[in-house]
Amino acid sequence: MKKKKPQVAVVRSSDPRDVRACVEQVPFKAKRRDRVVVKINLCSPLELTGVTNTRAETVDEVVRILREQGIKPVIAEGCGFPNDTRMAFLFNRIYPIAKRYGLELVDLNRDEGVEIGVKKPLVLEKIRIARTVVEADYIISVCKLKTHFYTKVTLSLKNMMGALPWVNKHRMHHDFNHRLDGASFMKAAREMFTLESDREYTSKAVADLCSVITPHYAVIDGATAMEGSGPTYGRPKKANLIISGNDPLAADAVATYLMGFDPADVLLLRMAHGKGIGEMNLKKIKIHCDDNIEDLRLSFTDARVDDRIMSWLSHIGSVPFNRISHRIFKI
Repeated sequence: MKKKKPQVAVVRSSDPRDVRACVEQVPFKAKRRDRVVVKINLCSPLELTGVTNTRAETVDEVVRILREQGIKPVIAEGCGFPNDTRMAFLFNRIYPIAKRYGLELVDLNRDEGVEIGVKKPLVLEKIRIARTVVEADYIISVCKLKTHFYTKVTLSLKNMMGALPWVNKHRMHHDFNHRLDGASFMKAAREMFTLESDREYTSKAVADLCSVITPHYAVIDGATAMEGSGPTYGRPKKANLIISGNDPLAADAVATYLMGFDPADVLLLRMAHGKGIGEMNLKKIKIHCDDNIEDLRLSFTDARVDDRIMSWLSHIGSVPFNRISHRIFKI
């Protein structure tokens, strides 16, 4: 029996709520009895650029479609250290969505972790993942269309990093154990500024992660995207694109191509494809689009090594803000 091509829908729109037009072409396959997790992307509580986080309108529309199908999903995210996910839910208007539809809202950083072994690991033999995600029957990765200084692009697969508890996220970006093995601290610190080694390590680590918890569906909001200093401090780019697909790797490959990059040049996509996570060859993907794909293709500016330094400084600057959040939530 001939294997069906993965399907990806592309809609030209400036309205993030037009994700509905994509889902109508490539429907969700979740069943009513399934435990569905909508994994959103909130890098930080405050939207400094306006294009860092999954927009509330996108999340609302995805949830609305699921509720119309009789499905009651869980909305989940775990911000990167040291950001407080609950503050991100608050400032990005996610709490009202959960209240409106009577949904559970889960901070994956505070969820119970489950350690899972990785088959044929590239860099990680075991990964500790939030139980909410591990026990999900159907995962929808809802992300932004952005560049990233480690993985070139950050889309539906990279978004799954939020499923790791706080303490485990650092293992995805740096091979600390290898660098400190028989090396001085200063040497390890100097190596932290070598972008290429971390790009390779992170791409392999995310591929390992997604081989354990592969999302079932991708929604990529590119109505207004981010280029340059991604994933947090890049410039807004009016892409006018909404992308979704029943094969997240295929959706990421199409999105990467529309950003002006060659999917074959993105190590994360190659590693994920090599682990059997999905399809990345555009010729083997059924693309639903009313426009000519070539007419929609853009030219995104890639991230640079000094963009990572800005990200580290942002973490330092967010510490006082998160101390306030701890008081508000009475940790």
